[in-house]
Amino acid sequence: MSSNQKAAWAQTLSQNQQTVGSPGDHGGLGNLKPETVIETLQQVSNSDSVTGMTVRIVELAGNSNDEIRMWAAEALERAIQPSADEISSLIKVLEENEEGEVRYWAATMLGRLGGAAAQAGQALSDCLDKSLHLPARERSAWALCQIGEAAAVAKDSLSKAAEDAPPRLKRLATEALKRIGEAA
Repeated sequence: MSSNQKAAWAQTLSQNQQTVGSPGDHGGLGNLKPETVIETLQQVSNSDSVTGMTVRIVELAGNSNDEIRMWAAEALERAIQPSADEISSLIKVLEENEEGEVRYWAATMLGRLGGAAAQAGQALSDCLDKSLHLPARERSAWALCQIGEAAAVAKDSLSKAAEDAPPRLKRLATEALKRIGEAA
């Protein structure tokens, strides 16, 4: 992938962004046609190690268009590599966006950064405690495990989940507590 291609994708996905629900909006796409966004996401998902676009594609994972959501998830699974420069923006998305899939992907990207995302501990803990979307809660526990010792701020939230949560979340919370405890 050339830097020119990456720049073109970033420009396509960010041009004319508007707040969802504003006049002329197409599910948070501004003046972009859904077909253009889908095509761009397909190209991104078929590339290797794309950086610098994480936050916008995480946001697209919550789009009202099913195909856009699908291709955003595909790009996040296959090609998007978060960078340390994106941590504060991912934390903001995790804290401010109530959409379950968006929170799931924000937590996933923070977890992929491991200990470098230590500052996300409180936001992940809050998502674990408050999200109504079970997969986002599970992914927050997983991300806290990936962060390790630096996620000690989340011990109370993880302990609660390890005691009283659905089975998978219990297991993930228990694993995170062990990892935090072992590192301490």
